Amino acid sequence: MFWSLRSLILVVLSLISLMLGGTAYLIHSEVLLPSFLDLEKHQIDADVERVLQAFANEEEHLSLLVNDWSSWDDSYRYVLDLDPAYEQSNLSDATFVNNRVNLLLILDLEGRKVLERSYDSSFDRLAPPSPFDKEIFLPSFPLLAYRNQPLPLNQRTLSGLVLTELGAMLCVARPILNSDDQGPSRGTLIMGRLVDAAMQAKVAQITQIDFSLRLLSSALERSGTSARLTLGERRYMEEESLLHATTLYPDLEGRPLFELTVTAPRLVLLHGHEALSVALGLLIVGVVAVMLLVTLALHSSVELPLRHLLRNILSRRESPANVTDIVMGPYACREVGQIYQEFSQLMEALHRKRSKLAEANVNLLGETNKLKQAQETLEKLDELKSEFISTAAHELRTPVTSVMGYAELLCLHDSDPEAFSPKQHQEFLQEIYANCERLNRIVDDILDVSRIESGHGLPLEIQPVSTEVLLRKAAERIRLAGTHPILFEFKMGAPDFLDVDAHRVTQVLENLLSNAVKYSPKGRPIQLSAEREGEGCRITVADHGIGMNDEEKKRIFDKFYRADTTNTAVRGLGLGMSIVKQIVEDHGGTISVESLPGAGTKVSFTLPGHQGG
Repeated sequence: MFWSLRSLILVVLSLISLMLGGTAYLIHSEVLLPSFLDLEKHQIDADVERVLQAFANEEEHLSLLVNDWSSWDDSYRYVLDLDPAYEQSNLSDATFVNNRVNLLLILDLEGRKVLERSYDSSFDRLAPPSPFDKEIFLPSFPLLAYRNQPLPLNQRTLSGLVLTELGAMLCVARPILNSDDQGPSRGTLIMGRLVDAAMQAKVAQITQIDFSLRLLSSALERSGTSARLTLGERRYMEEESLLHATTLYPDLEGRPLFELTVTAPRLVLLHGHEALSVALGLLIVGVVAVMLLVTLALHSSVELPLRHLLRNILSRRESPANVTDIVMGPYACREVGQIYQEFSQLMEALHRKRSKLAEANVNLLGETNKLKQAQETLEKLDELKSEFISTAAHELRTPVTSVMGYAELLCLHDSDPEAFSPKQHQEFLQEIYANCERLNRIVDDILDVSRIESGHGLPLEIQPVSTEVLLRKAAERIRLAGTHPILFEFKMGAPDFLDVDAHRVTQVLENLLSNAVKYSPKGRPIQLSAEREGEGCRITVADHGIGMNDEEKKRIFDKFYRADTTNTAVRGLGLGMSIVKQIVEDHGGTISVESLPGAGTKVSFTLPGHQGG
């Protein structure tokens, strides 16, 4: 019975395979390949449109620049007063390079040239030839045709390709209005961007499309009546592995100026041929494989499944932990399959119970670890709290005791005016004020940490601040103590202004300089420097003090942490560096520490430069 069934199945499979192979070949040859060719043309047409759209985007970007410059009070006044300050402040080389503008032309209402700036494609120098070699532009000049547009004055604009002495340019023209975009117009502002190799490379990079532009050299070609190609027409050229599509790119007046050719690999057709080869190969392999599988399935439909099942049962009886998978085969008979299903369900139920038990054990272990970690965290917090209370009490008691002592002496002075000289009286008041300032700083630090912990952050008032003045003021406050000289270095190229909260940054500098003084031998210099880093500024405070080991560096920004707790002469709550880190990060900067034991410490942080005009 099995042999007859196997023979019948093999014959049926062979016939089905032949029918499938023939059908697949016909479908591929008569249906898929023609559709692949159409799809290739649709894809390369889409690539052509993407390239044209990329050039249109360049034109749109230039239009936005022209709109900004033409609707501007400075430009509006310049047409009349020709103020040199306008050119000095706005027409630097960097302005043209950054905006990739090769031409700026300002005309008055009579078409006279008021201002012209032109650059070659490398932006290295002013281009010696003028793109438009004329001093007066007649109304017939193509870029002045916007005057004839039936639109409100502030909506008139004209853009497109223009062939100039420097080469083909994307040009945009617009009337010069005031900053409210109102007239009357005082002239015309024209900007141009060369369609050079750099622009073509940029478009190719953006679109990821291989294309070429050929400038039409003859008048016949530019008239759009060439026998080769007309405006709006697409021409396709097929190669074995490449497909080319060519169209004309018109200028401002609608005449062909460039011949645009897009080249694309014929991946669709190539993949189609590969798919046919792979499909036929897989079909042959599949037929052979299926025949072998059917033979093996019929052979193993009863004997091998029962043998595997029996071996597995015996293995479980001898050793419950010895579990092996049962391989029944894809063609087991129904009776053997039912036995296998019942046995599998029994094993799955047992496995689920064991899995749940193991999962419960894992969860229990995880919860135990969490409780242990929570307990350790609470113990650390309790230790930090006790240490903070002790330190805070000591830090508060010291200035309070000093204030009380000097106040008591001043009270004695009131009862006995001759007890102290006026100079001593003034020194007592200065000591009281200094200790009150210290109390105020301690309270401010605690309030700052409270704000940070509550998630509200520190309030910042961002304003442009002179970098050198900010650093010198902070250094001067430390220098007045007279214990350490401050070496200040404002490196070349450092930004002159920063967009920061001056009070908070001063707080950072005073904290770092104060730490440098605390942990440095008396008389050793403290270095304070500023240098440019990207668009911002890197500020560095370096000392020649006791330094820190790796463990101390890791914890230097932790709240309530003090690097050298054995030195009771160094006062503080251990809050300063955590507040410093928060202030720097709130400004969008970063802070880092470099230190070695006995070799001093260097703290560097970055701040944003001034972004204003």
